[in-house]
Amino acid sequence: MEQKKNDEVESLAAFLHTGGSELPKAPEPVKKQEAVKPAPKPKQPSINADKDLNDILFSIENRKKSHQDAAPVAVPEPDAPEVYEEDELPDIPEYSNFEEDNGHYDDAATQMMNVVNIPVKKTASAEKAVAEYDDEEETEEEKEERKELREMRIRYEKQRQHARTFAFILIGAFLCVGIIFASIYLSRYIVTYALDLTGIVTNDFRIDVIIPEDADTETVAAILSENNIISSPKFFTKFGELTGKKDEFIPGTYTLSSTMSYMTLFSTLQTDIYQEKIVTIRIVEGMTAHEIAQLLEENCVCFAEDFEKYYKNIQNNYDFERRLSESSSKYNQLEGYLFPDTYEFYVIQAMENIKELEEGSEEALAMYENSAENAEEAAKKMYKNFNDKITRTMYKQMGEMNLTLDEVITLASMVQKEAASVEDMYYVASVFLNRIRYSEAYPKLESDVTVLYVENEIKPYFTDTSAKYTRYANAYNTYTCTGIPAGPICNPGLDAIDAVLNSADTNYFFFCANEETGEVFYAETQAHHEENLVLAGLAGNGDE
Repeated sequence: MEQKKNDEVESLAAFLHTGGSELPKAPEPVKKQEAVKPAPKPKQPSINADKDLNDILFSIENRKKSHQDAAPVAVPEPDAPEVYEEDELPDIPEYSNFEEDNGHYDDAATQMMNVVNIPVKKTASAEKAVAEYDDEEETEEEKEERKELREMRIRYEKQRQHARTFAFILIGAFLCVGIIFASIYLSRYIVTYALDLTGIVTNDFRIDVIIPEDADTETVAAILSENNIISSPKFFTKFGELTGKKDEFIPGTYTLSSTMSYMTLFSTLQTDIYQEKIVTIRIVEGMTAHEIAQLLEENCVCFAEDFEKYYKNIQNNYDFERRLSESSSKYNQLEGYLFPDTYEFYVIQAMENIKELEEGSEEALAMYENSAENAEEAAKKMYKNFNDKITRTMYKQMGEMNLTLDEVITLASMVQKEAASVEDMYYVASVFLNRIRYSEAYPKLESDVTVLYVENEIKPYFTDTSAKYTRYANAYNTYTCTGIPAGPICNPGLDAIDAVLNSADTNYFFFCANEETGEVFYAETQAHHEENLVLAGLAGNGDE
């Protein structure tokens, strides 16, 4: 565009230099208009034309310089001339009579200059050409410098992207590790609180706890924690607040178990019937397991059926139990091992007023739960006592006699029931042992107390003479079975056990006793025994 303007200016300058004799032919206009002929003026000398030419050239140079110094984009004035495309320039008037009207060449030059100065809007092709021209003018060093800057910028962006990615990965790793540690930390506390809440512990024990007057939940929680009943006093206190059982404790002495749940603890410590009372019970030698269970229930220690669970089957809690084996012929697997002695047990006061309790109520449920706990505690006390009483010396004696623990206790139970005194125990024991040594001549022990055990302790619990009852009856009735019966028929004392291990040295195979006086008669032969029966008032009964 600029080149085109320069060409037009040079053409105009040539015209003025010739004195206006040859006017360059203007482009053919789109729409022809008649040129307005100016009024004739007197001709000017040619020297003035040269002067005017110099002025015009100087003006053109100034215009070009100002155009180069001007800003690339100029805001047009409100009265700016209309802008045309490069191929749509306005028509230039044709001056065919310039030769005649040579005096007015300056007007023609003015019109030509107006055409040259018309603003032209650059097209896309023109802008592309200018850009290519600028690129051509850029030196190789500048291109290289620009390239280096571009590469540095790319490297910087990559490094920043890598740093950002690494930072994200590092933050993610820290978050994952933090979440894992937080989960482990929280899970440990959740498991601890859950076990504490439900009373699930590995160390099961019972302990007496005293609740003072006006004790609040925090005080009770501290007491329970000190006695290892609970592990989290704060959690226990919060549980009391959430359940509405806070600060309602009844002072007194309570026997608590480490297996008690929070709800059971609150119920126990906030109800009068759970305050423990102690009862002293004497377990007499020769009592059966069933009789002991009834005695415990009568004293409100536990229900008989709860205690029964602990003598029907071997518990495997003590050393002596490892010397026993389950037998399908034994009616009660641990009959004979509830060691007779004097014991103290805790009373369940709710059992004293059991008729007043509503079935299914919270108090009733707690009573049954405490009964099961007391039954287990009572059985353990008796079994532990037995385990402590039987020494290694006794076990050694059993081995020397070629008898098992169960056989010795069975014989001791029979001695306990038959003998009227401790002295007689050693003679009665000698009769049974002599028959065992000479089993070919005396295959059966023929003891009346075994028959009574079947009638009183086994038969009442069967509605008919089933095969199971028959099996038990034949295994315990020494007039039917051979040798030692299936198991003990009562729980013997230490004297009876010692009588079996250290029996009198006799040749007796028979004995009988006067039921009124308690006198016992012994015999070596059948004939002598029959005479003793008459003396004891038992003639014709065949008692031995």
